[in-house]
Amino acid sequence: MKILLEEYTGHKCNNCPEGHEIVAKMQKVMQDTLVVLAIHATKQAEPDNNTIFSNDYRTETGNNYSQVFGITSLPKVTINRKQFNADIFKNDEVEKIVMDSLRIKKEKPSHTLVTEVFL
Repeated sequence: MKILLEEYTGHKCNNCPEGHEIVAKMQKVMQDTLVVLAIHATKQAEPDNNTIFSNDYRTETGNNYSQVFGITSLPKVTINRKQFNADIFKNDEVEKIVMDSLRIKKEKPSHTLVTEVFL
């Protein structure tokens, strides 16, 4: 059983390195159960050609996801493509949501079909 954690980040985000550390600790504990995907989005991910931030790591899909979820500040995470109101810096809140997601997945029948795709 896998959990998808999408971490919204940007190379100009001051708080994102600490957010990365928290996610890395969660991934170390959960190992292969937690799949982490970094999505570069918002103004904090925009390139600035006159600085060291000249690379553009954004994608059209990532920008669309950030708009769908209303992400305007970083860092933020979604779990299994669901937004929640926990603070990533409060690890116990994020961990509770991840564990709740695991319990929900265990209760679903194995023949569940995915009927929604966010593009």
